[in-house]
Amino acid sequence: MIKEILTRIDATVSAEAALLLFFVVFIAVSWRAITMSRSASERRANMPLEDGVRRNGHA
Repeated sequence: MIKEILTRIDATVSAEAALLLFFVVFIAVSWRAITMSRSASERRANMPLEDGVRRNGHA
């Protein structure tokens, strides 16, 4: 069944759908990064450096 579906789908349609999906995700991630607050950005930047010890009330 899957083999039949894949043989009937034109390759250009699949390529265009993949490209469209890539652009949608790229725009969403870019928008999220641009609109992120400075404090949220700093928290995420320091995540790899944190060892789980509480400092200044933050985990």
